[in-house]
Amino acid sequence: MSDAEGQELVYFWAPRGEERVFDLRAWPAEALHLVQSMLDTSDVAHSWEDGQLVVASAQRDEVQEILDEVVEANRPRLEEDEDRTAYELGEWPPGEIGALEAALEDAGILREWTEEGDLLVYESDEPRVDALFEELGLRGSDDGLVVLEGEGLSALLDTVYLGADRLSRDPADPDAVVRYAEATATLGGVAVPVGFEEDAWSRLQADATALRDLLADPDADDDDESVSERARVVRDHLRPWL
Repeated sequence: MSDAEGQELVYFWAPRGEERVFDLRAWPAEALHLVQSMLDTSDVAHSWEDGQLVVASAQRDEVQEILDEVVEANRPRLEEDEDRTAYELGEWPPGEIGALEAALEDAGILREWTEEGDLLVYESDEPRVDALFEELGLRGSDDGLVVLEGEGLSALLDTVYLGADRLSRDPADPDAVVRYAEATATLGGVAVPVGFEEDAWSRLQADATALRDLLADPDADDDDESVSERARVVRDHLRPWL
């Protein structure tokens, strides 16, 4: 294996007027030769300045795709004759895969990803990888449950929080009752998000559903103070996550 193979490559780019300058000064000669060949094949107009690749701004994306291919081709590979462990993650949420990939990188665990989305690691690294799954709370897609992350998750939690906050102050607020009921109906069908503890998420769902059921029960004999108290529990449960 040459010195270039298996080397982790990194590049940076910066704007310069109507040009984009990619800093490849730390790249080995073999990798630069591959970049040159791919640029020629793609007929990308370019120039070199002391190890820096200069292209027109309109060609930035195309050049980044080429560089990303070279980066991927030079990633360290698992040895064929070493025992491996495979994790079937093809159907897992992108957010969980991203969190896992970042953690594997930080931990320095050599790995490969198949076209099907499976993760391959050395068998000797399996305990470390399993520990990362536990540490990050990764569980994959829960059957029948919706996977929410990012803005979608934040918007839902905000709605539940605001509804609970209004009900804590005015249990008879009709608009708050409707909005809270709709949001918690959705909340009950959401899988444990990345970074959330399963027990804490389950408690939130249980508390939120209990309040919703109470509000919907015409025969409930709880007074307004009881409703307010339950709403405060839900609100305070959510506060650290917002």
